[in-house]
Amino acid sequence: MNYQLLYPEGKKTESLDRGRRERNIANLRLAELVKNIYDGLDYQTDVESLYELTSDDPAVIGFRNDIIADLLSNPKLCESFFHIASVLDRLKKYTSNMGHRKNPLCDLALMYYRISGLADILTRLKEAFEAAPPLSQGMKLLARITEESWQSTKVPRLKEELSCLNLEWLHNKQLSLGFNLGGSGREIHAFTLAGVSAQSIGRSSLLFFSQDEEIEGVSGTKLIPNFSTFPMFQRRVLKMYYDYYHKDIKQLSGVLDKYSDEAIQNFLDMDLSFAFYAGALSLYKRLGDRGFPCVKPTLKTGKTVSILAKGVYPSELALDETVVTVPNDVRFTEEGKFYILTGANSSGKTVFLTSVGQLVWLVSLGFYVPCESVEIVPASGIFTIFSGGETDDYSDSRMGNEVRQLRDTLPAVNSRSFILFNEPLTSTSPKEGSQIASDIIRSLLDRSVVGVVATHFFELFELIPHMEEDHPGKVGSLITVTLPAKPGEMARRTYKVTEGSPASNSFALEIAFQYEITMKQIIEKVNARCSSASSIEVTDELCELIHQREKEGQKA
Repeated sequence: MNYQLLYPEGKKTESLDRGRRERNIANLRLAELVKNIYDGLDYQTDVESLYELTSDDPAVIGFRNDIIADLLSNPKLCESFFHIASVLDRLKKYTSNMGHRKNPLCDLALMYYRISGLADILTRLKEAFEAAPPLSQGMKLLARITEESWQSTKVPRLKEELSCLNLEWLHNKQLSLGFNLGGSGREIHAFTLAGVSAQSIGRSSLLFFSQDEEIEGVSGTKLIPNFSTFPMFQRRVLKMYYDYYHKDIKQLSGVLDKYSDEAIQNFLDMDLSFAFYAGALSLYKRLGDRGFPCVKPTLKTGKTVSILAKGVYPSELALDETVVTVPNDVRFTEEGKFYILTGANSSGKTVFLTSVGQLVWLVSLGFYVPCESVEIVPASGIFTIFSGGETDDYSDSRMGNEVRQLRDTLPAVNSRSFILFNEPLTSTSPKEGSQIASDIIRSLLDRSVVGVVATHFFELFELIPHMEEDHPGKVGSLITVTLPAKPGEMARRTYKVTEGSPASNSFALEIAFQYEITMKQIIEKVNARCSSASSIEVTDELCELIHQREKEGQKA
C-alpha cells in the first residue's frame, strides 16, 4: 500500500483505539456514517479501512486537510479524483478476474486496459494541475509523479497510436457458435465461431466484465455440462476469436509492445488514497447540497482534548430530507471539563453524543467536519460505553457487562482521551448508580479527561459538589431543552442542548401515552374487546389505586 498521499513524507502513525474500535463503530454509528459518505458512488471504502487511517497527529491531519482544500479550490482536480477512484476500482477488479485466464488474448486485453487506464488518469491529472498549480504538500507530490509518469509513458504518442486502431473486438458483448454434435448428441465433435456483435446478451463482454457480475468462461453462453471440458472449450473459443480479429489484434499488440504499464502500479497502490479523498469530497458536497456547512477544523496543540465548536449536527439526519436537523454548540475548554447531560426521553441526548463522537472521529481522519466552525486539540482515543443488554452468550448481566467495560476502559484513558457514556449503570438503583458514576467521574478528572455522561439519574447532579471537591468548576450540567406542553398536547422537544440544571421530569408517561401503553389506555383496550356487561369502569380513582398498590409493592 502506498501512503504517499495520506501521510506527510510517508510518515505512518498508529491508528486510534484498536481495543475499542468495534464498540466505537457500533455506538457512534460509524458504519452508517461511512455508508452515507460513499452513497451514490460506484466504489466503497469500508469503515475498518478508514478507522485504520485515524490519527491524533496534527501534522497528519493538517496534511490531509490541506489536500482537501487544494481539491475544493480546483474543480477539475476534484472531478478527476472521483473519476480516478472509479477507474482504479474497476481496474483492480478486472485484473483479479482476468488473472486466472491464462491466454495471450486475455493478457493483451489486460495490458490494453492497464495502459489506456494510465493514459486516462495522467491526462486528467495533468490538465487539472495546469488549470491551477497545487499548493499542498501532498498535491505537489502527486503533480510530480504525474509529470514523471507522463514523460516515461509518452502519453500523447500512445493516445495518437491507439486512436488509429480498430478496438471494437475488445467490447463485443455476444458471439454465435455453431456446434456439430455426434453420437447421442451429448458430445461436441466440433464447433465454429459464426459471428460477433456489440449488442448485449448479458452485461459482460468476452474480454471485459460488469462490476457486479462474475466472469465464468465466455459470458452470454451456457457452460457445457461436462465441466472437465470447460478449459478446453474456453481456449478453443478464444482461439477462434483471435483468428476472427487477427489483423486488429496484431496491430494492437504491435502498439502496446512499445510502451510499459509499470507506472499504473503506482496509482493502483494509491487506490485507497483516491477513494479516501473522494469520500471526503462526497461528504462535503452532499451536505452542502442540503444547505449544511462542512468546514476545515482549526487544529490546536495541548495536553488535554479541547473542543470549541459551533453548530455541530448529525450528518446522518442532515442527509435525510424527512427530518429537521438541529445544530448544537460544543464547548470543552483546554482546562478540561466533564459534563453530565440529562433531559426528557426522546429529546436528543443520544444524537448529541453521537454527533460529537463522529466529529472527533472525522477530525482524526483529516476530513472536513459537519459544523459551522471548530477549534480542536485532537483526541488520541475515543472511549464509548452505551447502555446495552447482556453479553451475546448471556454469560454476563447488563450490570456486569457495563462494569467489565468500565474496568477495561478506565486504565487506558489519559488527558488526550475523549469519553462518551450513554446512560450507564441503569440496571442498578439510582442511588447506587449515581454513586458509582460519581466515583468514575472523579477518577477521570484526576487524569484531566474530558467527556459527557448522559443519564436519568437526577441524584448524580446532587453529587456535583462532591465531585468538584478536588476539581472546582470542572463538572458541568447540560440539559436538552423541552418546552412545557399546552393543554392536551405533548411537551415539545427542541433538541437543543444547553448548560443548565435538570428538571426532574423525563416525560416518560407522555411517551407511554403516545404509544398507548399507560394503565388507563390498556384497561380501555381490554374493555373494548369485552362485552359491556363484564367491562371494567376506568376512573381516575381506580388508576390512582393501581399506582398506589404498585408503590406499596415496590417498598415491600
